[in-house]
Amino acid sequence: MLGRNGITTTAATIAAVLLAACGGGGSGGDSGGGTSSGTVPPPDASPGGIWEGTSTASGADIIGLVAETGEFHFISFDNVQYFGSVDVNGASVSGTFTGVTNFGYSFSDGTTSGAGTLSGTVDERDSLTGSTDFTTAGGEI
Repeated sequence: MLGRNGITTTAATIAAVLLAACGGGGSGGDSGGGTSSGTVPPPDASPGGIWEGTSTASGADIIGLVAETGEFHFISFDNVQYFGSVDVNGASVSGTFTGVTNFGYSFSDGTTSGAGTLSGTVDERDSLTGSTDFTTAGGEI
């Protein structure tokens, strides 16, 4: 959570975020390239979309854009913005990100930025679920 004008509360940490996609779209089919056993592994899901949901750590609403390439930018309604990138392997996602507070706000340790990692799953164009570990620049978890 954030403080404004010297009033601070607990650290902003997104423990898990459950997000639902806005809009529609389909996934493409496989274009070949089977393995020697004759089976074709499923293609990696695309993380791309407009995602919205709620942080289970802070209870704040969150909305974001994720490019098909995995680059993302999320804005949380507890005055923190997160940006970074995710890699996809099948339906699993993992990545790193930076978090910064809005002007005039700070984390409870007085810092205004931090770094984190995330992992989770994506159901292309339907849902993005993940867990994160975030530490402020001052070392607060």
